[in-house]
Amino acid sequence: GVHEVQLVTHDWGAAVALAFSARNPGRVRRVVLCNPPPLLGGSGWPRIVRVWRTPALGELVMGSIPKWTLARALRRSSTREDAWPDARVDTVWAHFDQGTQRAILRLVRSAGESTAASAGESTVAGGGSPTTVIWGEADPWYPPAVADAYAARLPGATVELVARAGHWPWLDRPEVVDRVAALLEG
Repeated sequence: GVHEVQLVTHDWGAAVALAFSARNPGRVRRVVLCNPPPLLGGSGWPRIVRVWRTPALGELVMGSIPKWTLARALRRSSTREDAWPDARVDTVWAHFDQGTQRAILRLVRSAGESTAASAGESTVAGGGSPTTVIWGEADPWYPPAVADAYAARLPGATVELVARAGHWPWLDRPEVVDRVAALLEG
């Protein structure tokens, strides 16, 4: 079986990585978090997440998102105009069905302030694994203060700011993939 892993996550994958790392000390060699949500502070939830967390209103808003709105949100989250070509948006849209929408609502509602904080606290208490936060400075949803909160709360965590990159730093600056690979090889 697999005895040691390295975890590379984006956005809400950070919660999974932090929880897995805390529950499996010694098995996680490194964690790389790309633009994670404010699980350890640094900001409140973005407006759309607050709407999704509201019963009934969240379902109404989520279920009424047309493809053009999704495309606009994805494109606004990047700094490169070519980061979200129509074909990539089409792929996301093809998977943005009711099941996916319900899963998103369950996810954002499951992470109350105390739940999110406890995921981080258990990692902090357990010592955690070496962690690097890769942060696209132009993320429209989460401010850079979120990255700083991870560095302040996770022992030995470092932040690497990626200039001219948004919420999906590897799409805006493909060299981010090489940087992550170097971290994993190091």
